[in-house]
Amino acid sequence: MDGIIVDKKTRLLKLYYKIFFPVDEIAEWLSYGDGKKLKFREFAYTTVNGAFKRYISFDNREEMVKTFYTEAPAKVDISAIYNVRPQYSGKSNLRPLKKELVFDIDLTDYDEVRICCSGTKICDKCWNYMTIACKILDASFREDWGFRNILWVYSGRRGIHVWVCDEHIQLLNNIQRAAIIDFFQLVKGNMFGKTRVHLNKLHFSVRRALKIIEPYFIPLIVIEQDMLGNKQRMDKFLDSIPTKETRNEVGLLLEKYTSSLDRWQAFLIYIKTEMESMNKVWLQRRYFVEETILRYSYPRLDVSVTTGINHLLKLPFSVHPETGKIAIALDLDQIHLFKPNTAPTMQSIWNEKIAFNSNIKTENKTNKMSDTTENMKEYEKTSLKHSVNVFKNFLANMKTIRLAPVIDPETESKFERISIRSLRYY
Repeated sequence: MDGIIVDKKTRLLKLYYKIFFPVDEIAEWLSYGDGKKLKFREFAYTTVNGAFKRYISFDNREEMVKTFYTEAPAKVDISAIYNVRPQYSGKSNLRPLKKELVFDIDLTDYDEVRICCSGTKICDKCWNYMTIACKILDASFREDWGFRNILWVYSGRRGIHVWVCDEHIQLLNNIQRAAIIDFFQLVKGNMFGKTRVHLNKLHFSVRRALKIIEPYFIPLIVIEQDMLGNKQRMDKFLDSIPTKETRNEVGLLLEKYTSSLDRWQAFLIYIKTEMESMNKVWLQRRYFVEETILRYSYPRLDVSVTTGINHLLKLPFSVHPETGKIAIALDLDQIHLFKPNTAPTMQSIWNEKIAFNSNIKTENKTNKMSDTTENMKEYEKTSLKHSVNVFKNFLANMKTIRLAPVIDPETESKFERISIRSLRYY
């Protein structure tokens, strides 16, 4: 990396972690009401020059922010709470005791079905996949699993990280975590990059997911993402249809129309007619329409992020090393309004701070008033304020639940007997 660029990035990182980073709130979150817990939490970071350091720990918030300012890390990750204080020299003695249950939704995993972007590129159109995924996951987390403390965080580039922070959930081992992520693996892939969804029955959680997807599917998937808009996309759809004869039949039907919407509606009429005529091929795939809707819309999660208790994941409110964007906390109710391409960056909030101070100075001079902002935190002068407030509300709710825990006995026993076999439903 060019020396001038490195110097500029290092200066911005130092400024960010010294005056904008919400260290008090982060320390409160990771301490869970007990300040002694912080020093057993593993941190890791990558420097601007690419050096990677792991098994780092801090006694307190002051040591954390001092290290971040001194080292100016381009990327900060956290892992589990260990049995002893994490140190590289004693890593062989480390045993992870607990960690939040985490999920990673990445738009790259939707490249097979999105047409607006691919790879690391994202736009408002494909962000709709994130909106659908978050609504489905939140409903399942709360209704199927009884999770209560859920933090939604923008990854800083093309996805969302979900932190389930209920304290009894943090005790789950890798097998139990694998069982939970397996519950959400409806969309299956193979070695050729093709995905499938196969349902033997409509589990109530699947019915709920379909209900959530319903208002989005036609306008956003069929029309905006042009699901059947050309031969390549039609072939992708036809590839999941059972038997060669049926594929040819449906292919000829679709070619009679020109738009994705007309083709999808024609297919729905066709399959309804075939089912009513007791066509054995379609009776054996009676949930094909639902399978297709799920294939194009259901959440796609990174299994490895969830299953490994010591897996590293980006610290909320840290900086993405490539985009410079900040991993801000998101309000679930407003995720559909979030614009990832205009998310706060180190440079943008610095510019906002300067503009804010300039405006206040001008106003005070004009109105002959004293400065009333001296007690404001620096992030409160920027677009970071809303996200920190979202995080504060999350912390307040988590504290309320911690002081007056109400765990449904049935939910609690579910985690005691959790296994992959018990969760399979499709």
